[in-house]
Amino acid sequence: MPADDVTTVGGIRVTSLERTIVDCALTLHPRDALVVVDSAMRLLTLPDRWRRPESDRRIEDLRLLLSERLEARAARRGKPTARSVLAHADPFAESAPESVLRWIAVSRGLPRPVSQFRVETVRGTLFSDMGWTVERVAQGARDSAFTVHAEFDGRVKYRGTDGVAAARAVVDEKLREDALRERGDRVRRFVTEDLSHQARTFERLCSAFPRSVTARFRPVPELMPPPGRTGEAS
Repeated sequence: MPADDVTTVGGIRVTSLERTIVDCALTLHPRDALVVVDSAMRLLTLPDRWRRPESDRRIEDLRLLLSERLEARAARRGKPTARSVLAHADPFAESAPESVLRWIAVSRGLPRPVSQFRVETVRGTLFSDMGWTVERVAQGARDSAFTVHAEFDGRVKYRGTDGVAAARAVVDEKLREDALRERGDRVRRFVTEDLSHQARTFERLCSAFPRSVTARFRPVPELMPPPGRTGEAS
């Protein structure tokens, strides 16, 4: 193994993050690969949602480096999936469930969303977990645009908080959602259980888009799991 693919952690020789990213993209179920790659790229780029242009440049530089490392690998098996995983990876994802939710969306045909989608509202600047900008079309002419927001509300957000703090968090989320809807945007919220019901979750996402938009959705074969490895709950 090349020297730059190896590092030392706690006195133990291990593969570097860059090598680990490529290995996981080549070998894991595409859902799991996206979770790992999102997280590892986040560690390497330290994205800042308040400084998006600078963060995006670091991310794209890393994506190019990882793509070059992938193409340099002799193995052919898994490369189409790995290329797609690297192309769709997003270090702005702040949790594994957000990565899984995004995988459900893009693997089945939704365009790649913007993670940590910034919007200006009556409650100030807010960031949704992910968002898609959609242009309305009225009588053949383009009308105003709106955003579809997808939010993940895992119970982990409330772990370690007392009842008062948890209740306050719920109220804050309601006010936040109201502020998004006042803009004319559409919001879909998901919990952990939804991630195990991929088809149903995708249908809920699609219901926020006009039919003229969903008619153009096409699955990404490279991101879909091989037969028998759907990860779908019965």
